[in-house]
Amino acid sequence: KLINTLLEMQYALLWGLLLVRLAYVTRTEQAGCALYEDVDEMVCLDRLLITPSLTLSNTSWIVEFYSSWCGHCQHFAPTWKEIVRDTAAWSSVIRVGAIDCAKNDNFQKCTEYGVKGFPTINFYNPGDTNPEHCEKQFLGTRSFADVKSAMIQHVESLNPPPPHWPSFNVLAEGLDLNSGSLLVVLVFETDNSSLGKELILDYCGDKSVQVYRVSRQNGLH
Repeated sequence: KLINTLLEMQYALLWGLLLVRLAYVTRTEQAGCALYEDVDEMVCLDRLLITPSLTLSNTSWIVEFYSSWCGHCQHFAPTWKEIVRDTAAWSSVIRVGAIDCAKNDNFQKCTEYGVKGFPTINFYNPGDTNPEHCEKQFLGTRSFADVKSAMIQHVESLNPPPPHWPSFNVLAEGLDLNSGSLLVVLVFETDNSSLGKELILDYCGDKSVQVYRVSRQNGLH
């Protein structure tokens, strides 16, 4: 009797694991995550999700329109994964998404968004009311450094920025030591440096850390 009970428990466990696996596969296929199944930090978009995700968002977006059978997309996928993981902490300011235009359900939506080649990388402002007519396409070399730099430039270009976004302003005076932060970081840098902005975005979701940019030439007064 004990053996039968143990066998039944083992069978139930295996059946449960099978159901979980099937649910994962189904979710992945529905979301259109081919090439990016192992990237939990990325938002997998499809024809139903993309427009409301962009128009109802209080963050900026960078979205890759790709085709899972495209050789250029397959070659670029490891770089995109690196970007997703490296900028995961920036999600309250700019989110990273992708949509597989090779899926029949998504192809028409990608066409409506003006996609004519793969991969296409577009930027969207918070609450974009007309995302189908994107005017901010990334035209760089698709290297990790170039895409990440373009993300920072896009965030910095929004004027005025949403009130919950961190400030990239260079600190000249009046350092606030009563902000409640446990750690205050001062980044002394040149005008063409992006290190301070990267760190500000890296810690924008951590209230215990406050990062300030300081001009290396002018310092603090």
